[in-house]
Amino acid sequence: MNKNLKFLTSSFIIALTLATPQLVHATEPESFPFDCLPNDLKHMIIKEAAIEHISNPKRPFSLAVVCKSWCSIINHTYKPMHKECVNELYNIRADEEKIFETFYNGVLVYRPTLESDEGMIKFKISDLKNSLDGTFNLSQCGDASKYLSISTGYCKEKEPEKELGRLEIWIAPRFLIAKELDSTASHFNEIMPDWNHETAPMGIFFTWGKRDAAYGYLISKKPEFIYNNDLECILHASSCTKPRAWWSARHEMIARHHARKFHVHF
Repeated sequence: MNKNLKFLTSSFIIALTLATPQLVHATEPESFPFDCLPNDLKHMIIKEAAIEHISNPKRPFSLAVVCKSWCSIINHTYKPMHKECVNELYNIRADEEKIFETFYNGVLVYRPTLESDEGMIKFKISDLKNSLDGTFNLSQCGDASKYLSISTGYCKEKEPEKELGRLEIWIAPRFLIAKELDSTASHFNEIMPDWNHETAPMGIFFTWGKRDAAYGYLISKKPEFIYNNDLECILHASSCTKPRAWWSARHEMIARHHARKFHVHF
């Protein structure tokens, strides 16, 4: 049954992908055959579609634009089940749910003027398409996006040796990385023995340019420390897998003028 449902859901999404451009420009249909399905089956299909949508960052469409019926479905069914879908996608255990809840409700705060709430912008982790593997849109934050990239999750793939030009900041719960130590998170094996999940359930990481080079990490502080300090302070309090020979005046400039305007609140 589950395999058939996944096949049906995948086929359904493909059909919607092809149909969306036509539907956007066509006469809005008053009803959609999906409405005729039993509620339990509709819920299962939406959930499977949501999980596939969350796990595929390159999915090129939004189900909400198909028609009025689907817009209502997405707003009233998909969004409320978003956390449940992320939970299932990452097989979050019962003992990890409290940390996941805290992380999911976290907020990235941008203050263009230090020690002032004027012009402050809040980015909810729960608003990311994938709250455990998403990148914040910093286009509203002055020119910060030219120098910073702030994401949830962790850097996975090693790219060719090239200078990416931005300081990359990653925010992740420990359990997320622990699940993938034998695969995409194997480069964290050397620091995991020092990462106490009770003291520091969340960590912050810094990468720059060559992704197979050293990375900075803060895995020894309680969430209160992260809450009370901006990302510049956190960066300077972090350790590094190798000596900071890579740290330069450019990094210092980016930290001083951009990272210090951001806080992470859990």
